[in-house]
Amino acid sequence: MNIFDLIARLATLLSFVIIARIILPMVFPPGRGGASMARLMDILYRITEPILGPIRKVVYRGGPFDFSPMVAILFLTLIAAVLRSAS
Repeated sequence: MNIFDLIARLATLLSFVIIARIILPMVFPPGRGGASMARLMDILYRITEPILGPIRKVVYRGGPFDFSPMVAILFLTLIAAVLRSAS
């Protein structure tokens, strides 16, 4: 495993973390998941917000819809594909 493959795997993992951040609040609404779910959501927020925050400043927010996770996942998928083809 070279460095390109490692970074590509991390980009893929980060995409799944962003997806978890989107889906978990739908399954476990705030206040209903207990303390462990609140801790997990806090961890997911801390991991993903450094990526989603800057994208949110640039990408149009369509009313109540936040398109920054979709843009981030597309960008991370592109990075992973380029790095996998380079290795």
